[in-house]
Amino acid sequence: MVENETISNGMSEILVVDDTPASLKLITETLRGEGYQVRPANSGELALGSATAKPPQLILLDIRMPGMDGFEVIQKLKASEVTRDVPVIFLSASVELESHLKGFDLGAVDFVTKPFQRQELLARVRTHLELFQLRSQMERLIEDRTAALEESQLRFRRLVENLRNEYFLYEHDTEGLFTYVSPSITNLLGYSQDEFKTHYAEHLTDNPINQKVEEKTRLAIAGKQQPSYELEIFAKDGSRHWLEINESPVTDEAGKVVSIEGIAHDITDKKGLQQQFLQAQKMEALGTLVGGMAHDFNNLLAGIMGSLYIARRRIEKEPEQAREKIATAETLGSRAADMIKHLLTFARHGVVEKSPVPIKSMFKEACKLIEPGVPESISFKSSHDESDMVVMGSPAQLQQVLMNLVNNARDAVSDCEHPEITMSLKPYAADQAFSLWHPEIKAREFALIEVKDNGCGIAGQDIDKMFEPFYTTKEAGKGTGLGLAMVYGTVKDHGGVINVESRIGEGSTFQIFLPQEKAAIENLEGDGEEVSSSGDRTILLADDDDVLLLAYADILDALGYRVITARNGSEALSIYKEKGDTIDLVILDVVMPVMGGVDAANAIRQINPGQKVLFSTGYDLNQEMVAHLSEKNEKIISKPWAIAVASKTIHELLAAD
Repeated sequence: MVENETISNGMSEILVVDDTPASLKLITETLRGEGYQVRPANSGELALGSATAKPPQLILLDIRMPGMDGFEVIQKLKASEVTRDVPVIFLSASVELESHLKGFDLGAVDFVTKPFQRQELLARVRTHLELFQLRSQMERLIEDRTAALEESQLRFRRLVENLRNEYFLYEHDTEGLFTYVSPSITNLLGYSQDEFKTHYAEHLTDNPINQKVEEKTRLAIAGKQQPSYELEIFAKDGSRHWLEINESPVTDEAGKVVSIEGIAHDITDKKGLQQQFLQAQKMEALGTLVGGMAHDFNNLLAGIMGSLYIARRRIEKEPEQAREKIATAETLGSRAADMIKHLLTFARHGVVEKSPVPIKSMFKEACKLIEPGVPESISFKSSHDESDMVVMGSPAQLQQVLMNLVNNARDAVSDCEHPEITMSLKPYAADQAFSLWHPEIKAREFALIEVKDNGCGIAGQDIDKMFEPFYTTKEAGKGTGLGLAMVYGTVKDHGGVINVESRIGEGSTFQIFLPQEKAAIENLEGDGEEVSSSGDRTILLADDDDVLLLAYADILDALGYRVITARNGSEALSIYKEKGDTIDLVILDVVMPVMGGVDAANAIRQINPGQKVLFSTGYDLNQEMVAHLSEKNEKIISKPWAIAVASKTIHELLAAD
């Protein structure tokens, strides 16, 4: 908005040019009578000199003059940078249209016909002076705004170029091509601005999380504001960096998206700390488990040992009872193996990948894992709906969430006369109230897990802070203040919501809402009949554990296979060189002395690229090795073998083309 800076007549200077003395005098006196400052000139040459020396606010110019006429004067005025913007009103005794048109073409703003009417002359002069003043004000305003904008841009440029090494700014067009990347990219990732703009897609790692980047970009280009997201990228030195991305669409006046502006924050160190924090939490929770688990595990071992002892004593006299005892030992052994598998899943290091999870099975396993760690003085109950619900997530992380919530509940009920903890699972359909409270959640069907206790409850002022890291109301030494922060972070990472309802002296209820996935799950771990060999097949089996080697060789023999055994990868390779033509399948333990299973498989496939290989692994501390095998679509079975699963896997491998 332009301010109305009215200039008085006394501040307005007008140059009047006329070769007729009487006309020049009349116009000059008329204008001075209204308070204007007037400079008279009786020729075109004098007028040019006066206007160039000191430009007036308005020029009244006679057309017909000897020597240099008005048309020539205005041409020279408009050709000069000093006088081109001064408005010119022509004075003319002619009313010919042609003269008027020529005058306007040369830059005149108006015409006054001689002899003039006083009021008409003054009105035209006043109008064009005001227009000139307004234009001058507008030009000054534009200059001021332009200078301010340039200064702002300069400050912004300095800010961008001096961003801390963990941030960089960028902009890309609606085709996804980068048009700008801030210089801090070089300090952050090592690339020049041009290198990053040109080869960005090539720098993304093979992390599955990057598969969503293209979709996020597409939605931003469509004008949809997206929440922040993460991606993993290679720096120029080959190191992996995690970036948190925040993007905003830029629109034109019509609302059409013309570009995307974004800021990238390097959160690699933060991710590392989160992993350390999560692992520390697992170890803390694992310590709680050990007491109860040890008791149950010892009971299982006692049952196995007792059953095997009775079977050995009765194998000849009472073979039927011996078979029953062996079956009992086998069942107890499976339960012990499952228990160890749950523990190893819970404590496993490495990158957590999400996959479709049948939440009912996960919930039941979590309850089995948690119950032994709850003191017998506390009533622990669990219930679940029979609906088949599936969520996208990590079973290990979800189990840890429930473990931490139950541990908190256990502490909360420690002073209760009749302490109770209940866990439940059921489907939940979001209502309008839920949608209003959580507008960022698009899902409408959830799996709802509740952990409820009748303990001391949580004060209102503490509920707002309870998910903050290191915030705790427990006595010193009884809590780190990290457990609920981990719970909150994990639930958010799974696209879910966590709510808390609590009253002092009545207890608390933690509700976890996990969005359901419409996916079918094939349960490969279920019970089933063993699949025997359908032909004359030979298997080369390698394992460095003599007891397991003998046991698995006996199992394969019982399934109808011929078995050749080796105690490490090197020995397996030597046997294969000699008998490779007769070997249909090679089963290799992943970790073995002298030569491991992966190296042995590579060497064998150099001899026979089409050789079928099955890897067998226990708890491999080097999780990257197993992940690498999975990426290459290698078949892997876990030890101890589930016989039905192992026999089915072997059968399918041998039956494949």
